[in-house]
Amino acid sequence: MAQSVEGFRVAGKELSPNRVSERSLIVMLFVVALAMRLALVYYGSVHGVLQFNLYIENFGDFAGTYLSWLKALSAGLMPYSGFFYQYTPLFLYLLYPFYVIGGYTGAALPIVLADAGASVIIYAIVARVSGSRRAALAAGLAYAFSPLALLYEGLLLFSVEPMLLFVLLAVYLLYEERPVYSVACLAIAVLLRQEAIFLLPIYLLSYRKYGIGTYVKMATVFAGLLLLVSAPFLLTAPAQYLSDVMYLSCRCDIYSIWLPFLPQIDAAVPWLVPLLAAMVAFVLYGERRKKNFAVIFGAFLFAVFVAAFGYTHPHTLFRYYYLPAYALLVAASRKWQMSATLFCAMALSIILPPGPVQELLPFASILALVAIDAVYPTTGRRK
Repeated sequence: MAQSVEGFRVAGKELSPNRVSERSLIVMLFVVALAMRLALVYYGSVHGVLQFNLYIENFGDFAGTYLSWLKALSAGLMPYSGFFYQYTPLFLYLLYPFYVIGGYTGAALPIVLADAGASVIIYAIVARVSGSRRAALAAGLAYAFSPLALLYEGLLLFSVEPMLLFVLLAVYLLYEERPVYSVACLAIAVLLRQEAIFLLPIYLLSYRKYGIGTYVKMATVFAGLLLLVSAPFLLTAPAQYLSDVMYLSCRCDIYSIWLPFLPQIDAAVPWLVPLLAAMVAFVLYGERRKKNFAVIFGAFLFAVFVAAFGYTHPHTLFRYYYLPAYALLVAASRKWQMSATLFCAMALSIILPPGPVQELLPFASILALVAIDAVYPTTGRRK
């Protein structure tokens, strides 16, 4: 992280690493984000999570599921063959040494550290695509104080982090024109949680910039890392491993989807989502030459694939699956008005009921960002 803190760039130029104020700003952002998340971890370890409520989907996955996986790993069992485990292997093995040292609180550290670090990487990406320190700080703070991130990655400690941190690192390194390092970070993200693979198409945006040799190297690094880490599980339980990481074993009919105040939307969403996604794709085509296009396109890919997952796995689509899409949208916020809009969208996601309505919100947020980008110039004053 030291290199990341001192080597951020704005419009291709260093963000004055010798200026104490710049480093202090980044450190302050990380410390504030981390302090809030550690306070929530302490609250959760002492008082337990909030009383269970399906409306906010505060499942006890960390204490009830993740810790049981870690206990099984401590007993010498292997994931997939020894016990059911539905993510790619690095997430569990990253938490394990911290669990051995510190139990509940120790296992929570990689998640909260990664989520606090995500605020800093968002700051770096926005600084790179906007050239504005004000916009970068607004974006970093929008994620640091995001109710969605604080609830699901601070209090409930779900598994979106640290996958999201490496997704953001992959995007940042792509903007820094380090495609091989970028795709290596994406491979690590996929090995932490498999849906990070949805981001792969963003590398096609640079097909004219890099030669075939670079793409061969990128493919080799990506496939090599996946095979290297997956090899022990492919050798011991190949069918179970592939089934679990592809969610083929996941059929959790936990609850019925309800919309108490807008019941008609429930039936309309199956055709509203594809229609809205097509509209967003058409709008984004006109945005393809803007600096933040790769980030916003990545958010669109996450939203599309998560929505598609909801169609193939009914009643297993939760709002926190969209956190990577919202984080990437914050990272695409070239103006503070865009960050403020995304903060409101994430807060609205917590307020709105679970179910199909959550599928519409990310696409609506993309359209809102494009509209704000058209109305406000980079200075933040209205046209």
